[in-house]
Amino acid sequence: MLKETVTNIAFFDVDETILDGKSMALFLDFAAQRLDGLPSWSDFWSSLDPTWGRSRGNREYYEIWKGYREDVVLQLGREWFEREGISRLLIGSTTRRLRQHHELGHKVVLVTGSFDAPIAPLFDFLQCDKLLATKLETLNGCYTGAIERSMIGENKAYAATNYLQSIGDSVGQVWAYGDHVSDSPLLSLAHERYLVTKNKESTYEDIPTLDNVTIIGYDDIMEEPYAP
Repeated sequence: MLKETVTNIAFFDVDETILDGKSMALFLDFAAQRLDGLPSWSDFWSSLDPTWGRSRGNREYYEIWKGYREDVVLQLGREWFEREGISRLLIGSTTRRLRQHHELGHKVVLVTGSFDAPIAPLFDFLQCDKLLATKLETLNGCYTGAIERSMIGENKAYAATNYLQSIGDSVGQVWAYGDHVSDSPLLSLAHERYLVTKNKESTYEDIPTLDNVTIIGYDDIMEEPYAP
């Protein structure tokens, strides 16, 4: 009888877990210089009500893309990644771990509240296996400003669970990496959980209730672009 193949999986959040920065902010500043009507990140951020939560802030962000052609924005994402040298913003500690997972034959899955335009080039660059990102609604090739599938908080865990179920009984070891308390539902799915922070002594009030949580520091920003 043939031995059943085991599929080991590593889930990675992106912003401030793999990338030293917020892709949504960095990309908006780049796009605002090239597309009429888009605000800079600082202008957008200052327009938000400080009492709004993370979900409302995300909805407001994606609303500003209403009316722009998806193909144009996706191409801008490619240009942003190449021209701005985004690969040089990779966080050393987690990028090395991602490479190790690759070398061991594990599936590497990016799970992010950001969207395809800034994330797809990074996904391709890192040669990951699956992208679970916020999906924007489109109509006639243009963004409507609505979110078709959000990917923050519990939604990350929901999408990751669906991915695990699609693999079935062959799922083996599961790892998860995040940087924020909102990543705790995703981390809860893993056998080994990692919190990424610039300050290695950091603690989070609602995550120590999970077992096997390891806090890892940035260590360094990679001086040379990472080539898988």
